Amino acid sequence: MFNFQTIKLLTADKRKNHQLTDDSSIYRNFLIILFVTTATH
Repeated sequence: MFNFQTIKLLTADKRKNHQLTDDSSIYRNFLIILFVTTATH
């Protein structure tokens, strides 16, 4: 199962890498949301 600790790590990693383009940030957020919804349903 995808756990919330991993999500925290991903979001912290995203905050650390501000040089990412908006598109890749949106894409990564989409992946996080997708993982959360699949893990909780």
